[in-house]
Amino acid sequence: MDSLVDRIERLLATLAEGGGAPAVDPGRPGAIRSQLAEHFEFQQPVAREDLLRAAAALLRATSAQGDHSQYFGSIAGGSRDATLAAAAFEAGLGVLPVSWELAPGVAELEGLLMSYLVEVIGMDAQRTVARVCETGEEAQLAALIAAATQCFPDFEQQGVQAVDGRPLIYCAQSIVGPWQKRAHAAGLGRGAVQGVACDASGCIDPIALRHQIIEAGRAGNTPFFIAAGAGAASTGAIDPIKKLVAVGRVQGMWVHVDGNGLGLGIFSNRLAPLLDGSAYVDSFACETRGGLPAAGSAGFLFCRHLRPVGHAFAVEDPRLPGMTAGAAEARASGLLGARRAAALPFLLWLAQHGHAGYAEIIDRLCVRADELRSALLEAGCQVRGSEEVPVVCFLPPLLETHADFEGLASRIRAQSIAWVDAVCLPDGAPALRAWVSSPSTGPSEIAALVEAVTASD
Repeated sequence: MDSLVDRIERLLATLAEGGGAPAVDPGRPGAIRSQLAEHFEFQQPVAREDLLRAAAALLRATSAQGDHSQYFGSIAGGSRDATLAAAAFEAGLGVLPVSWELAPGVAELEGLLMSYLVEVIGMDAQRTVARVCETGEEAQLAALIAAATQCFPDFEQQGVQAVDGRPLIYCAQSIVGPWQKRAHAAGLGRGAVQGVACDASGCIDPIALRHQIIEAGRAGNTPFFIAAGAGAASTGAIDPIKKLVAVGRVQGMWVHVDGNGLGLGIFSNRLAPLLDGSAYVDSFACETRGGLPAAGSAGFLFCRHLRPVGHAFAVEDPRLPGMTAGAAEARASGLLGARRAAALPFLLWLAQHGHAGYAEIIDRLCVRADELRSALLEAGCQVRGSEEVPVVCFLPPLLETHADFEGLASRIRAQSIAWVDAVCLPDGAPALRAWVSSPSTGPSEIAALVEAVTASD
């Protein structure tokens, strides 16, 4: 009799047939929808096999494959095998990880993983609260809410009106947009987010940050939160975390690491030194669907203050058993009280590869990025940004305007040659960005990308 593993591996092999594509031509919004009523009319039942076949064909034809060797996007595709296996376990067994008593096995597995991640980051195991969230975005927002709860004693009950002066958040210009969204959701307002001057690679200038904070205080505002980016979407920049911690300590502010891009680089021999200082921050959040290969779509939150996490997210639910002393429960983890066993795919994947194996995967991406930089320079391109991260920003010859860069990126994606993005560099210059995020990317894919971006029309 076939084992469950055998069946899953056969299904994965079937899904992999045809290879997929790094990018697809999206056409116009709504163009596909008119073709779907044939299979998804919702009025009459459809045979399961026909429905699944139609759905698989549709998704294959209209979805970029994030783990494709020619995919150079900032959201990593991740591991299909561990994700599929975890989803099968959760759905097939009817796992309900909303309270410890309903799924103590899942809770303890997640606790085991989070304890290990605390050790990898270097935070104090006795003082750090480690929580699994449904997504990385939830983990970032949870950190902001916990910070406001800790920094402003009356915020928990009265909200922002209880704060003397406007509470302010500081981050690099390249990540202002995401933090504006989070500030809006937390009730602080988008205007609370202050962008800080950066160097050529997109990293915060600590001196400029300190001056901005001092001036804001003199103006009657209340600076309270510094977000250190670890893998900014535009350049992959990692802010000087240790220096930002020093600024935060002097100014009495909460220092947070936004690791949704390269936060899991803490496993890497190459990237870990760039994340030096993470052990001393007030909170650290990252996700498994960030800019590095992993499995699943979980967010992880680490906080060295127990009180604000407990006060911000603990809730009594009359539908469930009482909270279990000493147990980390989903309903006290973040904004969502009822979530999936979100950490299980990453746990299975990490256990399969081991710490050293994961480090080797990430370091290999960095080597591929080095090879891409060399090939681009040889082809006459100008290369910008940090040379340490697996993110390459470059300016092909003959392109001048933002529209030129966006047009070239769109043509390359529409032809399914590769997925690359047009971005704006810290100095305002346009560039193309290739984020090396797929472990299957090799020399031939690099050569094809360079040829595509340097070929004349």
